[in-house]
Amino acid sequence: MGRALALINKKYKTSLTTDDIPLDDPKTYELFSSGSTIGIFQFSKSKMRESLAKLKPKNINDLAAMNALYRPGPMKLIPDFIDKRFGRKPITYLHPKMEITLKETYGIIVYQEPVMQIVRDVAGFSLAEADNMRKAMGKKNKETMNKVKEKFISGAVKNEVSKKVATEIFSLMIDFADYGFNKSHGVAYSILAFYTAYLKTHYPLEYLTVSMACRKMMKSITAAGKRVPAR
Repeated sequence: MGRALALINKKYKTSLTTDDIPLDDPKTYELFSSGSTIGIFQFSKSKMRESLAKLKPKNINDLAAMNALYRPGPMKLIPDFIDKRFGRKPITYLHPKMEITLKETYGIIVYQEPVMQIVRDVAGFSLAEADNMRKAMGKKNKETMNKVKEKFISGAVKNEVSKKVATEIFSLMIDFADYGFNKSHGVAYSILAFYTAYLKTHYPLEYLTVSMACRKMMKSITAAGKRVPAR
């Protein structure tokens, strides 16, 4: 991106920086909504482009959610996410205590942070206990998770949530643990992607020139690495 900005500034005698790029630029969101994101960080794969064209993202939160969902596990949730966003499917929650936390993502667990909030709201976990659960889920430690499950269900029952529903909520969170992505990463990646998409939208010639040059350089480096004899 630095090279593209340098080329743009030299050609047009400007001093454009990422600070000058508005994150609400309509034309850039049109680029995402059309799926024309080849060469855009995190958003260039064909299935991602298809999903973007269906979602019609309007803000960074939309991009962050798609970024988090486009992983081996959660890809199956993308159609539901899009349908619920446009009202084609009802937004449901296993328990009303989950609504405030999952309202922004249409009832779907998209990030790690909601998991931590859900265990606090449903089972009365402290913030430290919720974070410990997040770590155990990430490491897939079965022994630890069995202990956490008992504590979660016990806390949920004390909090007037039925054992059946508490078990379903825990299973939902375990499924999420296989692909959990925190929101800060999703947002950071999406802002970077937006910057590059903005340059592609408003300065396509300069952006593609630098993009092609970088790709050519990477191919040369890869080829040179293959020619180095093994030691």
